[in-house]
Amino acid sequence: MSKKLTTIYQKTNGITKQIDYTKERYNIIQSNKHLCWDCLNGIPSKCKKIYDITKLNINDYDFIINGYQIVDNNNCLDSFIVSKCKNFVLEKKEELSVQRKAELKQIRRELVMAYFGANDMEEAEEIRDDMIKTGNLRPYSIYSNKEKIKR
Repeated sequence: MSKKLTTIYQKTNGITKQIDYTKERYNIIQSNKHLCWDCLNGIPSKCKKIYDITKLNINDYDFIINGYQIVDNNNCLDSFIVSKCKNFVLEKKEELSVQRKAELKQIRRELVMAYFGANDMEEAEEIRDDMIKTGNLRPYSIYSNKEKIKR
């Protein structure tokens, strides 16, 4: 048993139970799929849970039917998974065509060149590298392990 994680608030069919944390319970609960990532309403303007920076107790969100929260001994939130929700609307994922992917790639290139005031991607890379070296630009995480801007 973890010394850090101490309590699980498990909500089933709208009823919340507080149970002690054990590795077995945690593994069972972890198998639940988190709905918020695939929900059309999973944005701050449409969902109170997403909007709240400091999350309330799962029981305070009446639209959550099933889910759980795991908190540590300081009552700090470790996990908050929603597995059934009254407001859930599945977001349809569209597969992009090869043509649309190419269009988006070109738009990205144009945006990068406009941002750095460059005429081509090579010039944009040079300007970016110079700005990083002089401390005028912090490397963006997707570039931190790459030498060049992906074309």
